[in-house]
Amino acid sequence: MRIFHPPYTSFLQIINS
Repeated sequence: MRIFHPPYTSFLQIINS
């Protein structure tokens, strides 16, 4: 998954987990 800019980075990391 591509790298997103904060703050949604943390949110997307949880979904991508």
